[in-house]
Amino acid sequence: MVTDRILAIVKERFPDAQLAVNRAAPGIRYDLYRAAVGEPVVSVDEMNAAASALREGATHLLVPTISEWKEMRTDDPVGAVILAHNSVTLSLRLMQLEPPAVAGRVTFHNQARLTLNQPALGLLDAEFRRVTLKLITN
Repeated sequence: MVTDRILAIVKERFPDAQLAVNRAAPGIRYDLYRAAVGEPVVSVDEMNAAASALREGATHLLVPTISEWKEMRTDDPVGAVILAHNSVTLSLRLMQLEPPAVAGRVTFHNQARLTLNQPALGLLDAEFRRVTLKLITN
């Protein structure tokens, strides 16, 4: 659902954007890509997606990482106020593929004010849309 939401936002500015298919493909310098990311570990899925996207003619890859996804439920009116609340934290990294470089990074965090029986996906709101669009158009 998160992937669908991000893709819908990106397609507002880039209608031809599509999901990278995770299959191994030659054409990307893995050592340069890892160095550009600047993190100790880059997942195999991300590396394969980058290679596949480059092979398909993409210039950039948007990499989302969910670091927190808390979905709380209560039927107790008092619990709606005092229990832990829904919250999400996502990092988005925009990678330029050739040459590999980080084109931008942003971290989005949102927390509900009350604990209700609602999905945490609702926290990816208008502010998330604004942050995502700013990242891909700068």
